[in-house]
Amino acid sequence: MPVFLSAWEDGPAELHINWARKTWAAFKPLSVDESYVNFMSGDDMNRVPSAYGSNYARLLELKKQYDPDNIFRMNINILPK
Repeated sequence: MPVFLSAWEDGPAELHINWARKTWAAFKPLSVDESYVNFMSGDDMNRVPSAYGSNYARLLELKKQYDPDNIFRMNINILPK
């Protein structure tokens, strides 16, 4: 799985963010619909279910039951919808 990292010290952030997004878009047709949650960023929340695959529904129910206020939220996580 390739990882694209865009880091910069100065200049417009959008330029670097766009580079990373365009690079990912070019590779996306070659990828499978799987994700690694530890490499996700804030704009990847829609990909959380694919990171957990067939376990997502069960994990969502556990999140609703044991963490309905989303206290454990310091990373990209399952939201207790």
